[in-house]
Amino acid sequence: MIGAILGDIIGSIYEFEPTKEKDFQLFWDFNEITDDGLLTMAVFSALEKSADNYDKLGITVAKELIKYFANYPMPMGGYGSMFSNWATESLKSYSVLPAYNSFGNGAAMRISPVAYFAKSIEECIELSKKVTEVTHNHPEGIKGAEAVAVSVYMAIHGHNKQEIFDYINKNYYRLNETCNEIRKYYRFEGSCQQTVPQSIQAFLESASYEDAVRIAISLGGDADTMAAITGSIAEAYYGIPSSIEAKAFDHVDDKNKELVRRMLHLRNSVVKRYLESETSKYETDLIHYRTTGADMDGFPDKHQRYLSLKYKGIFYECSDNKFLNATDTSGNTKRMNQQEFMFFIDEIRHYLHNQFKHEILSVTDFYDEMFLEISQNYWRE
Repeated sequence: MIGAILGDIIGSIYEFEPTKEKDFQLFWDFNEITDDGLLTMAVFSALEKSADNYDKLGITVAKELIKYFANYPMPMGGYGSMFSNWATESLKSYSVLPAYNSFGNGAAMRISPVAYFAKSIEECIELSKKVTEVTHNHPEGIKGAEAVAVSVYMAIHGHNKQEIFDYINKNYYRLNETCNEIRKYYRFEGSCQQTVPQSIQAFLESASYEDAVRIAISLGGDADTMAAITGSIAEAYYGIPSSIEAKAFDHVDDKNKELVRRMLHLRNSVVKRYLESETSKYETDLIHYRTTGADMDGFPDKHQRYLSLKYKGIFYECSDNKFLNATDTSGNTKRMNQQEFMFFIDEIRHYLHNQFKHEILSVTDFYDEMFLEISQNYWRE
């Protein structure tokens, strides 16, 4: 949810001036929240008001979408023309008009809150349809929103990237192109079928929340919407560095600050981040051996860190951001190649997300900072 809002804000200045580069400044003085972020808040508000009784969720969502449109009629970039006409005519007639059979990517940009309210993947799919079909009742619109909602739900509940890829590939879209391949020809697209799979692929190739948003924007498409979609999945999978997360409050008005705080509270109560102890029942699968050095809270300090893990007989080590080694079952040690390095990052992320036993709130920031340092510096030798 917050990942979608921040992705929207970061991508806002690239919606009509696309970039094919990942190396850009995240926040400028003129970044703004657009319809993507505003309508994500509207969906959250509707789900919250439903209080676990979703019989009338459709009408509640519709009213919240129209309310946000009325209160914020001219966001940066504007609203989609079909949505704008629907909301305007609904206001004029004092009633919610029927859906307009859209398959636009507006269905997917706002959907992430359903994954945090759902109690199962089946309920996530059901809620996604109820939220979406009030406007985007075309099968491709429903499908696009559902694919994003399911991706977020799976990320929240500890599925790794391979599992997310397999599920989306089987049930929604063929993810058969890399971002480097997509980037060569891609341009602005407004449909779910031409933005959702590309946005999910951007997440799958990422190493952190920031990296995911940068990849999505660098494809050169509908930047704010794609960054919102990718960012919503990346938030659930990686978490968001606090330095980036704080920017959300700089770009929402006072009326929505409290709502954003409630979003954060819900997310933090649903998504847990953990640190593993030395003993583990997962010894045959993945072991996170140790992290030494601590700050005042007893958590790892970036100047005194050592971490290692073993996966299927291979022992991976990272020490002081200088050496990344892989030792095989015969005791042979070699420097990691880039593919092994990305594996190292993703497996620790997944383990932190799903298997650790003691909650540590600062661990997300620690790993985000460390991995960004490594990815930016290590491969420049």
